[in-house]
Amino acid sequence: MTKFKCIPLFFLIVFTFFQPLFSQSQNSGLAQWEVLITRQIKYPIEALRARKEGVVVVSLGTDEKGNLGEINLEKKAAPYFDDQVLAAVESMRHLWSPNMLEDRKAGGTYFLVYNFIMIQEGTSGKQERIKSAINLIQKGKADKALKIADRLVNENPYDTKSLELRSQIHRQLGMEEEATTDLLAYQKLQIQVLNQIDIKVFGQVSTRQVTGTIPSRSF
Repeated sequence: MTKFKCIPLFFLIVFTFFQPLFSQSQNSGLAQWEVLITRQIKYPIEALRARKEGVVVVSLGTDEKGNLGEINLEKKAAPYFDDQVLAAVESMRHLWSPNMLEDRKAGGTYFLVYNFIMIQEGTSGKQERIKSAINLIQKGKADKALKIADRLVNENPYDTKSLELRSQIHRQLGMEEEATTDLLAYQKLQIQVLNQIDIKVFGQVSTRQVTGTIPSRSF
């Protein structure tokens, strides 16, 4: 007697593409400090398997002279994201310099934002969605553009570009109060966020079904 058995096989195919993207910082010391931190951060294998993304925000407290004080997690994603980001920033504490604040006020709290992004076939990245929203605005479909902007802000409320975009859309729709709220939040983050760092991987997850025959045995 022949038995038929269907065996599901699961494959995780990941094309790791480590790409920290830094904003245009005029402070070379700050830029180098961030590079040293980001080199220690990898996309967690647990997140790859689960196809998870996340945004981790680290707060940096400074004293009256601009010296680095407390380092805390302002926004958490998951332990496998949070722990390594916090450890990486802490490991570079000794290289911090008050000059990295540039014209920002000493004694304030500032943020580093780490975006863990998993790009898969058929998905659109942030830049593509921003372009789509702008195209919709140009076509007179600001209400549809607003839905895109809302999703971007909800995914990362620390992203200044998304806030600026939504403020403009609100103003075009005559929603002045909402536009002003977004604009004020954008201006505040422009000062508070030292940098946004994108850590990307390109991957594909697939499953296959393998059908086989198991011949019967005679005993």
